[in-house]
Amino acid sequence: MTLKKMLSRRFQHKAFGHSIRSATLATEPHGVSFWSNTGRIDVELEETGSSQSFFIKVISGELGRNMMYGECESMRAIHALVPDFVPEPVAWDTYTSVPDTHFFLCEYREMMDEMPADPYPFTAALAALHQNSRPPPEMEGKFGFHITMYSGNLPQVVEWEASWETFFAKSMKLALELELKAKGPDPDFDVLVPILFEKVIPRLLRPLESEGRSVKPSLVHGDL
Repeated sequence: MTLKKMLSRRFQHKAFGHSIRSATLATEPHGVSFWSNTGRIDVELEETGSSQSFFIKVISGELGRNMMYGECESMRAIHALVPDFVPEPVAWDTYTSVPDTHFFLCEYREMMDEMPADPYPFTAALAALHQNSRPPPEMEGKFGFHITMYSGNLPQVVEWEASWETFFAKSMKLALELELKAKGPDPDFDVLVPILFEKVIPRLLRPLESEGRSVKPSLVHGDL
């Protein structure tokens, strides 16, 4: 089945369910991704006759399923706090006709390559995200997330930790383990990694949580 057919069929069947009826006007590949197929879907909403566009990612396998779930949940968390900062997520799910293929659907937004002439709206939204976000009440003051997140196709540490130093060290350790797994042993790592964990991280981060100081857990965007 072609990407175009997958985009069109699945979008009509499940993303809107039975609450919104629409006619698909166009589906086409859009954007570039190392790990998934990406596309744009243009529809006409039957109730109003207005047109609307959506962006979709499609990827196969259990890893792909987890990636789509993670992206949808994280974007929902960001969008709930700062709606203008990210596209509005619509749904993630699995194709009924291709059971091992999964998708994430969100609002379509035009992207630009150049820097904005006025950076204030962007930086203000970023500050609002960092200042206004907080963990769920049962995890108050802790760092983590409720499901596994991914950087590209690599899983990230999400287990809740009360210490930023501990959370950061665990995240760095996993990143280095994945690097060694992908590229093999490196003698420089044998020298530098112990120094990183025994000296560098404690010296830089421990003072932030010493003598009454603390670090506020905040939502962060993985691309920034």
